Amino acid sequence: MCVRPGATCDASRRCSGEITYPESQSCGMQTCNVGLVCCNPSCGICAPAGEKCSDRVCE
Repeated sequence: MCVRPGATCDASRRCSGEITYPESQSCGMQTCNVGLVCCNPSCGICAPAGEKCSDRVCE
């Protein structure tokens, strides 16, 4: 961000349309797609956040 000489920079100001980097997370032997969370690492099951998921134990 550029400012005039002598002016202060507002570090709390965010740019619109700023770059975001998608993150995926490990889930047992699987990797969840972006936007999903690991809800059962034993089985490698991913689901949208807050959605019910099987709690069975897989081998």
